[in-house]
Amino acid sequence: MEKKTGVVLVGGLLVLVSLFFGRAVSQDWPMFRSEPERRGGKGSLPNSPDRLWAFRTAEAVNSSPALSGDRLLVGALDGKMYCLDKEKGSLFWKSHTRGIINSSPAVAEGKVFFGIGSLDLYLELIPQPLPRGGRVYRRVKTKSYSIEVTISPDYDGKMVCLSLSQGNLLWSKRMGNFVFSSPAVFRGSVYFGCGDGKMYCLEAKTGNQRWQFKTQDMIASSPLLAYGKVYFGSYDNKFYCLDADSGKRLWEFRSSDIIFSSAAAGGNRIYFGSRDKYLYCLQADTGKLIWKFRATDEINSTPAIGSDKVVFSSADKYIYCLDAARGRKIWSYRAGDRVTSSPALGDGKVVVGSNNGYLYCLSLNEGKLLWKEKLTGEIHSSLAFQGGRIYQATTGKFIYCLGEKEKK
Repeated sequence: MEKKTGVVLVGGLLVLVSLFFGRAVSQDWPMFRSEPERRGGKGSLPNSPDRLWAFRTAEAVNSSPALSGDRLLVGALDGKMYCLDKEKGSLFWKSHTRGIINSSPAVAEGKVFFGIGSLDLYLELIPQPLPRGGRVYRRVKTKSYSIEVTISPDYDGKMVCLSLSQGNLLWSKRMGNFVFSSPAVFRGSVYFGCGDGKMYCLEAKTGNQRWQFKTQDMIASSPLLAYGKVYFGSYDNKFYCLDADSGKRLWEFRSSDIIFSSAAAGGNRIYFGSRDKYLYCLQADTGKLIWKFRATDEINSTPAIGSDKVVFSSADKYIYCLDAARGRKIWSYRAGDRVTSSPALGDGKVVVGSNNGYLYCLSLNEGKLLWKEKLTGEIHSSLAFQGGRIYQATTGKFIYCLGEKEKK
């Protein structure tokens, strides 16, 4: 490790109340960005971490980990969902699904929810519908990994529910297209976007549909649940606000390009990025623009929200910290490569991974580098942290646990 100086939340449906009814305290990180509001966590981050363990997966990992009790859940591009002992890194179970997992799992009431299907496959490998009953074998290649996949008529995409204890299948629902979006679970419902351009709400217990809402293009972002509403962006350049119970559209906001970024909530405001290079801040109840800040390249990450600051990363290789009230830049830090991973906040620190394989830890107030750690492969997924430990997956086929070793 190179040094310059010497959540956390809701673990089941009963405590997933956050901005709906007031925040509950838990030691879990049960979904992407730790909570339905996607704020990016709170709690303690290590000051000078060591590698406590590393678990090797069969293929690259773009999915972000979820933490529940003594367990860590994460999906890989080989279609396996891994359940590990978060203290030791040993395997509890792994469940194989047909397809590719990019979606980050959500855990609630003893169940694990995640989507199947790849955005890359949809855009690059399946330009034409498959013949009925046909099957296609392809090999996906990127800069950092390659994987052989089987594409069949039922590959379009699914939302899957497994048992947390054993990994056995409880239900799966075939969707009209890929499910890249990471689900949010709240009050017995599962919310997620789909490549068919629809936002879905399913019954968590059975997978039965409660409602759906159609946009004009595919949805890859993950839904934000706050203030009794569902917020998300679409490839149709629009950002939507729906009623969480009925799926009724309350308002929409148009950007000038695709919205891949997932949103975060804080202080009755909604923050999200767009491929038009802007970070937007909107009024949560009306969708009115409060401010926007322009980076020098597209913004695909989810911003992290502090008490008075907003931190986000961009494809321009910079990590930015803004004043949450007015959108004025406080500092920026240049990483060594594109930053598609979303930052996490805790203990006055910012931690985020880059495509160069480094995890960077910066001071929240000044943007000063505190430490950086080189991992194997690129870092596309966002980390989870809890109790002074960081859990990070990479395209190098590893899941890492970083923290401070106990003094003997």
